[in-house]
This record gives sequence, C-alpha cells and structure tokens, in this order.
Amino acid sequence: MTQVRAVYEFEAQPNSGELSISVNEVLTVVREGIQGGWLEGRNAKGQHGLFPESYVVKINASPTLPEQVTGWGIPFLDKSEQLVYIAVKMLLGLSDVELSRKFIHSLHRLLGFSFFNAYSAFPSQHHNLPAFAVEDSWNAPPASAHYPQLSIPSNEQQWHNVAAPSLFVSASHEDDDFDDWTDDDEEFPESVLNTADNPEMQNYISSNPTTKGDVLVKQGTVRMKNINRQVIFSNFVKSGMEDYILLSSRLTSKAEEHHEIILTLDGAEWVPVAQPYYCIVDKPKKESKLKGLKSFIAYSVKSSLSGIQVSRRYKHFDWLYERMSAKYILIPLPPLPEKQVAGRYEEDFIEHRKNILQIWVNKVCRHPVLSKSDVWIHFVTCTDEKKWKSGKRKAEKDEYVGGNFLYSITVPNQPLDSSDVLQFNFYSDLSEQKVDNFTRSMRSFEESVHFMYNRVSETHKRLAGPYKTNWQKMGEACTGLCRSFDINPSSKNEKVTSALKETAKTLQWIGDEHEKLAKKSLDPLLDALYSYKGMLACIPDIVNVHKSAVSKLRENEKLAIEGRVSSADMDKVKEKVDSISYMMLAEMAFQNHELGEDFKNMMATYLESQGEFFMNIGNQLNNLARKFK
Repeated sequence: MTQVRAVYEFEAQPNSGELSISVNEVLTVVREGIQGGWLEGRNAKGQHGLFPESYVVKINASPTLPEQVTGWGIPFLDKSEQLVYIAVKMLLGLSDVELSRKFIHSLHRLLGFSFFNAYSAFPSQHHNLPAFAVEDSWNAPPASAHYPQLSIPSNEQQWHNVAAPSLFVSASHEDDDFDDWTDDDEEFPESVLNTADNPEMQNYISSNPTTKGDVLVKQGTVRMKNINRQVIFSNFVKSGMEDYILLSSRLTSKAEEHHEIILTLDGAEWVPVAQPYYCIVDKPKKESKLKGLKSFIAYSVKSSLSGIQVSRRYKHFDWLYERMSAKYILIPLPPLPEKQVAGRYEEDFIEHRKNILQIWVNKVCRHPVLSKSDVWIHFVTCTDEKKWKSGKRKAEKDEYVGGNFLYSITVPNQPLDSSDVLQFNFYSDLSEQKVDNFTRSMRSFEESVHFMYNRVSETHKRLAGPYKTNWQKMGEACTGLCRSFDINPSSKNEKVTSALKETAKTLQWIGDEHEKLAKKSLDPLLDALYSYKGMLACIPDIVNVHKSAVSKLRENEKLAIEGRVSSADMDKVKEKVDSISYMMLAEMAFQNHELGEDFKNMMATYLESQGEFFMNIGNQLNNLARKFK
C-alpha cells in the first residue's frame, strides 16, 4: 500500500468519517481516487478515515536516515528541551530511560518558557526552519517531499509562539513509556497553568498567528486556511457502507463478532441478550502519576458478567465511545458527559459525571449488540496493562467497522420485498412509511425532550433559588412576629408565641428541603433527558444512511434495466441492501421499546419523589396548624 506524509494539518469534523492528520504524520492509503480530491487511509494508531489528497505527499523509498543528535548528545531533543530534560531528571531523580520523548515534549510546552532566557544564549540551527521541521528522525521528511516555505520570526517572543508547540505535530509513532492515551482529563499544577502568574504563558496564549499565502501558522501547527469541502461526503460513503453494497470492501481477517436478526410477530428484531448483566460505575477517586505532576479522576467499573472491577478514566470512556460509534454506525449511542476544565474536581461535577457514565453503561449493557461488543467486553474486564494496550490497538485496527460491520450480522434468508414476510412490498411501502414514520417520531421526541429538559432545568434553578428564598423569608417574618410578642410578654400569648417560633424553624427547613429536592428529584431526570437528547440527535444520520442504501439499490435497478449491470450483480446488491434494511428495522424496534421503558421508569421515579416531598411538606404544615388551635 502507498504511504504518504502530511504537509498540512487537517482537523476532521465530528462524526463525519474524516481522519484528523498532523504535519509530518505518516499515513497508509487504502483507497485513492475518491471524488472531490480525498484519500482514504489509516494512521499509525489504526484510526481510519478520509483526508484531503492535497494535504499529503507520497513517500518514495529512501535509505533510513541516521539518528538525529543535537546539542549535548541527547537524541531527538533540541537545546531548549534538553534544559527541561536535565532539570526534571534532577528534580524527580529519574534515569534516562524513564523520561520519554513524549513526556519531555509535554513539559517543554508547559514549563519550557522559563528556560528561554538561558536558551536564547545558544545559537540554534532550528531558528530558520519551518515549525514542522523540528522533529526527530522517525518522522524525517524524504528528500522528494516539498514543503511550503514559511517565514518564521526569529525574535524571542515570536519564537515562543512558534517553535515550542511545534514539537507536537507528529503522531505517527506510539510511546509506551507511560500510556498511549491523550491527556484530555489530566491536570498540571495550577502554578504552571495559571496565566495570571505566568506572563510568558499569557503572551503565548494572546499572541497573533503569523500567516503567509495559503498557510496558517498558529501554536506550532501548519494548516490550510480554507479546507475545500465543496464535495461533502455523507456517512454512507465515509463509513464504507457504499463499498459494502458494491462489494468493494477489502478485508484481510475474519469477523470475531457475530450477531443475528430474527423475524417475530412484531417484525425484525435483534436476538435478545442471552445472559443479561449490569455494570456499576462507582468510587470516583482522584489519582495522580509522575509524582503528582498529573492528576485525574478514575472510576471503578464492575460488571456482573465477570465480577471483575477495573479502573477507568474519562479518556478511556471517550476512546471507547469513538471506537463503538465508528463500528456501529446504525446504532445510536447516548452521549458521554461533557468535558469541563473549570471545577474539574468539585464534588458536584464528579458526581454528575459519574451519574451520566452510569446511564451510558446501562444503555450498553441492555443493547443486544453493544452488550456483546468485543471492545466493550475488553473495556470492562481487562486488568492486565499489556493485554489492555494490545486489545486497544486491536480495536483501533478492526476492519469490521462502519459498513463492514454488516458482515458480522446474520439476517433472515427471506428477501424483504416478499409478501410472505411483511405482507407488502418493502422498498415501496416500508422504506417510505415505516422508516419515515420512525423518523418523524424521533424528530418529535427530540423536540419534546429538548423542551422538557429546559422546563426541568428552569424548575431546578427556581427550587434552589426563589422557592427556597421565599419559604425562608416567610420563616424570617414569623420570627419577627415572635419578637414583637416578646416585647410585651403575656401569659395569654405564650401559646401563639411558641407556635410562631416552631413555624419559623419549619419554614426555614422547608426552604432547605426545596434545594435538596432539586438534587434528589430533578438531577436524575435532567441526566436521563440529557442522555436522550444526545442519542436522538444521532437518528437523522442513521436514517440517511439507510435512505442512501435504498437509493443505491434504485440506481442499480435502473442500470440492470439498461443492461449495464448483470442480474447476478444486481441480486448481490439487493442482498446487501436487505441486510442494511433488516438491521435498520431491528434497531427501530429496539429503540421504540427502549423509549417506552425508559420514560416509564423515568417519570415514575420523578413523580414518586415529588409526591413524597409534597406529602411530607403537607404533614409538617398540618402539624403547625394544630399548634395554633
């Protein structure tokens, strides 16, 4: 297969089938000549997707370049990095092999600014090179590659803005000294990240980019100013579903997952989960590594399937979500909790994130396909570090993703357009009626859930705000009346004075209970609605994939009539579209059932807590009333 090297940075759009690439990254091309000037390929981590052909250059076979040695003889580090290297090595008391290249680059970005005064005293061969050229020999560009000539300022402040971050542009090899995950949920000491106390960091963040021609240099990246997306591919093409239908998929291994769709009295359905199980997300705990340099929250995940408890971070859930959404494109996944930097370790935020993660794993455990997913089982059962990384890379190189996942499914042999199956022609009626009805229903649900989420959110604010305040102000008013009676005490007024004191305390208590009600009753409802908001937003893309498949069938039917496609090829295309339609029908049936069950439980829990609350309040008020009689 052809290998290419990226000369521009490309940022993929979410859930688009595109692949983000970094400058100098080596990629393997698996498909060329895609309309609109795109290539399909994968990176060194096994991630697969589309990227612009104009953003890369082909790599010609060339002799292996010698290892780059700079400065004081430490491989792959320039002089400013070597200063960081030596300082941290002395500080932590670590040996050379314990400090990875990736770690030094990270420290150089976050800590290296204080070393620049010393660094400026050394002449550097890198000052006149493009930002992406400061890299090690693993990613050294071939002689045939032509890079755009960039004008990089050499004064110290602008060098801060360009050179230091440039060390992050390559991701074409993996670093196993620590772990091979991103650092989205890791935190460095506040003294390092506080821009108010670090003017050099503040200058770095507020600096303006330097541009020339069609290239933008900002924070050490090189990217095109405008990405040509005039030809936008749907998920149908990017996911490989079109290749699946047209038998263009190239597979080199057998599918390890196997799922089945059966026909019941209600239509096509997934085979139910043979052994139902559940998972518990619990015990969020702040942990650290590198002697406290980085900290994060770890959650214990325990499955009743194995009884094994594993420790997972948010970034692990995020990785799992990406893998599952890429593999099961016709299955809507609930969203993960939103990322947050400010207040990361506040108790409320940690509890909120844990609750949404619990909803997420509940959904996965109940789904007849997701619950048997290899990557999911690996996620909840693997405790060995080596096996964990091996399974991670295996999942990233999985060929049976997107359209190819259909090869893992067994569907009924009966063609869907047979009257023996559903009593009417599938593609003329079912596709236009059942799927469209499902789409309209889901669109209505999305709007209704969004509206309900806003109403519940507003009520939540009022319970903890105005409602609480009003009750407590009433309590203060009763306290004022009590003081007035105490100014001129009388034995005849002792009963009313005592009752007023009790009333003031109770009204204060009722105010506090309103705030507790918001957390006890409304927080779970908001979390559940948030999950459904995100999941329902996935439905239109799923429906469009199915519609595109039916449209592709229609195109081939016309070609068959014109004699441009053989009957045998036409039958194969129809067989593939039948498989997609069966999966669509099975997923529709499952989601409709889940909607009913989820909202039944959701509303029952909410109304029970509301009824219990107001009954308790009513009893308290009745007791107070009797004290005045």
